[in-house]
Amino acid sequence: GSHHVVRGIVYSLIAWFLITISDTIIKWIRSEYPASQILCARGAIFLLMVVFVVAVTGKNSNFRMRSPRAHLTRGILSLGSALLFVISLKYLPLADAMTITFATPLFVTAMAPYFLRETVRWRRWIAVLLGFIGVVLMMKPGTEAIRWYALLPLGAALCESLRDVLTRKMVFSESSLVMVAVSTAVIVLLSATSSISGWFAFTPTDIGLLIFSSILFGTAHVLFVEAFRAAQAVVIAPFRYSAVLWAGLVGFFLWGDIPNRWMLGGCLLVVGSGLYIFYRESKQTS
Repeated sequence: GSHHVVRGIVYSLIAWFLITISDTIIKWIRSEYPASQILCARGAIFLLMVVFVVAVTGKNSNFRMRSPRAHLTRGILSLGSALLFVISLKYLPLADAMTITFATPLFVTAMAPYFLRETVRWRRWIAVLLGFIGVVLMMKPGTEAIRWYALLPLGAALCESLRDVLTRKMVFSESSLVMVAVSTAVIVLLSATSSISGWFAFTPTDIGLLIFSSILFGTAHVLFVEAFRAAQAVVIAPFRYSAVLWAGLVGFFLWGDIPNRWMLGGCLLVVGSGLYIFYRESKQTS
């Protein structure tokens, strides 16, 4: 029904907001420590929370895993997307790298008919493309030629879209908490091996910030899975663009960054395409 779809969209909007705040906190802490250490710590804290939740609620019954291979694949795709993105930041400005990863909804829209049997009509394509153009305008990527480095964030976007499509396939048989826990565990294990060379002690303040970031991060990822449970992947994917709006708001309130004409123009396109998809979906229950 359409109310399910609306719930899925609302979940994904909240999730992107939480991810933005979580990433802002990580950026705040990041300068002191290696990226792999932060990824590892944030993931480990989240896993401890999952264990705690399962122990307290005694909800072991729905902590089942029907398809371990699918879970592992999903974890590897999550890790692949995170690693490719982090590596790309060595060569590309953040705005450029982020813009390229926003190709994810385009990939999901292209894959959905084949992997998920979801219908994608021309109107939806136009909405997704307009949203993407809006994002590109807001990010206004650098003019100097983006060379092979651009393939790194594009690879991250591809990993992420495959993960989203797989998530939509898995939600019907798997529990949300297990899906998030497994992909987080994969990231923790591999980032732990890469930060084996040396671990810097966290200050108490940073530990507090990390715990807060982990709560937001974990909640966001459970909400994502729930969003894919409630609505089709092609509906949920474009709401990824909302991350740009949240980032703009955070920038404005924390650092007083005033959006320029490009930002506002792009913002209108992003919001417009989102509202259009929202409107179409709430009208039709198909």
